[in-house]
Amino acid sequence: MGEAGLFWRARQQRIELGKCGGYVSDEVDGMRWAAGLSVPGVPANANPAKVLNLSLGGARACTASEQNAIDAIVAAGATVVVAAGNENASASGYAPANCSGVITSSCNTSICGAAVNTLPRIAGTSPVTATAGGPTFTMSITGANFASGTTVKWNGSSRTTQFLSSTQLSVTSSAADIAVSGNYSLTVASVHATYGAITTAARTFLVQGPMSGRVYLPIVMKNYPPPTPSTPASEPDRLTEFQAVRTRPR
Repeated sequence: MGEAGLFWRARQQRIELGKCGGYVSDEVDGMRWAAGLSVPGVPANANPAKVLNLSLGGARACTASEQNAIDAIVAAGATVVVAAGNENASASGYAPANCSGVITSSCNTSICGAAVNTLPRIAGTSPVTATAGGPTFTMSITGANFASGTTVKWNGSSRTTQFLSSTQLSVTSSAADIAVSGNYSLTVASVHATYGAITTAARTFLVQGPMSGRVYLPIVMKNYPPPTPSTPASEPDRLTEFQAVRTRPR
């Protein structure tokens, strides 16, 4: 088994629950043994781990046995890191990632190894677009885990931000921000109690060109009458089509 990491001198122990998974009791025993705690019927671990990395979980609540084991492991001086999972959902619904005292890990473009269920994130904006050359406007940003003091950044530059709730922010965008059409970056920056300075993944905001500069082609529907003796044989009996220009043979 080959792995890469930042600390090349670190030693690893690989613990498997079973060929195709295992029970919660197996998980608990494996965690305890890895941290050097006693497990009935198993020899003591001569090389207790300082960091436990768990790549497992299920859609359920944290059990009492899991929480008790984690409490004992943390008390012994070890750290428990649990994968958030690959379900594209909040880790709060998956154990043991949702147990107290663990670090729930995930990765995105700006941060790895953070508790994703406590980090700020942008879900949407209102409005979703703006027109180039328009006036100053107020934008509402919805998301999760916003905190007082959070700042919205437009293309990396801070803008005056109003904190409304943990799920909503309000920011004023000036006419200068949308003077030119294009895709602009929106991020939210804040200070997390555990992880320090945090910036969300960027969300694209579209500033589109003015309506007067657009050209729309008309769509014309023509219904031809039934054929007459003078109608060329090559023309279909009845034709309905959508087109911009049509020249009918005469």
